[in-house]
Amino acid sequence: MDVLAEAEKYTVDSNEVVEFKIVKSVTDLDNDACSFKPEMSHQIFGQQETIFGYLDLKIKLYFTPGRLFDYVNIEYADKIDPELFNGVQADNIMEALKKVYTFDMNTSLDKFVSAIDKEPHFKPTGELIHCFKHSTASTSGAPREKTYELYSVQNLDSDMISYLSRVQPFLLWYIDCASFVETDDDRWSYFFMYEKYQNDSREACYALAGYATVYKYFTTPFTQPPSWRPRVSQVFILPLHQGQGLGPRLYRSICDRYLGDKEVVSITVEDPSEECQHMRDYVDVSVCAKLTGWEKEQLLKGYTPEMEKEVFDKLKLCKKQARRVYEILRLGATNMDNPTEYKQYRLLVKNRLNAPHQKDVNYQKRLNRVLKPDEMKTFSCLDTEQQRKDKLHSEYKELEKAYLKVLERVRDYPFEN
Repeated sequence: MDVLAEAEKYTVDSNEVVEFKIVKSVTDLDNDACSFKPEMSHQIFGQQETIFGYLDLKIKLYFTPGRLFDYVNIEYADKIDPELFNGVQADNIMEALKKVYTFDMNTSLDKFVSAIDKEPHFKPTGELIHCFKHSTASTSGAPREKTYELYSVQNLDSDMISYLSRVQPFLLWYIDCASFVETDDDRWSYFFMYEKYQNDSREACYALAGYATVYKYFTTPFTQPPSWRPRVSQVFILPLHQGQGLGPRLYRSICDRYLGDKEVVSITVEDPSEECQHMRDYVDVSVCAKLTGWEKEQLLKGYTPEMEKEVFDKLKLCKKQARRVYEILRLGATNMDNPTEYKQYRLLVKNRLNAPHQKDVNYQKRLNRVLKPDEMKTFSCLDTEQQRKDKLHSEYKELEKAYLKVLERVRDYPFEN
């Protein structure tokens, strides 16, 4: 027997064999439209994202829409015999899952079916802070209006901690380097977005659509009252609800939550991914474009302290994000076919991008004044002038591409909250 060939046959891509399903009714058990795949699984099954030891493996992770009661089923056609593989055991799938799903996972389909009937009894916890209707295309192509409600939770009780243990594992399948919040830290706030729908019996039910967390970061903890920044940590929309503009709605609603608080210095986002930054830009640009001091004529004159103050007073954007929003809107106001206008814009952005590089230039000049040529070889890792120019050009082009993508989305899909 070719051991290597056999081992490869029993090795599968964990992203391909995992199937999620949100089940609103018993008929959904056989409805593939309710299914979705993970985008990643290295935080559960290891960096290689493979599972060893099974043939035709299928891992089914089913949840009810509101309570998130679970059903896990692991199916396979064959499992390796350790005696034929030098004692190597098949990967323990349930053990890997239990490190993430810390509650007692249910393996009974009958219990799961019974849990579906209990969904009308589930009511969201927390304060209802926003409710809106949103139109989407149905499977037939006709517009379909859905109702969404957003709830804020400030203090966790045992039931809420238990609920979080069912919500947070979703993050690991879709957000790289995701982490669970420390539930004993009272500076965390939690936001849950639900779709409100009627089941087959016309009873009102709730389906979790999105989740976000915000951390209360004190800037002057010893003043009375202390000033602080809400730091948006994670914004996640469940896959079946993605592509409908709910992420921007969730983010904007969170921001609106803190605008009236005089103790809030500014609203920030913690280490946003490229996708999250794009969503943030889309919302902030859409809102800033409506400000009276941000018309095209003013944008072309330059970024002024008055503009910065207005965007802070009305939106509480941090300085870095406010400047980024200005650059995006300035690009939208710039005629890129006009060489003079376009050059002015490029210089505006490059001057900002070049500031960190300029520190290296000044440092190198100081070294040249005090060190001998042979001693300077120790600092050969410093970029040459041409290398710095090339890096700056590359940074600019990448940024311009991202900015144009935001402007295109603002134009094609006007944001409404």
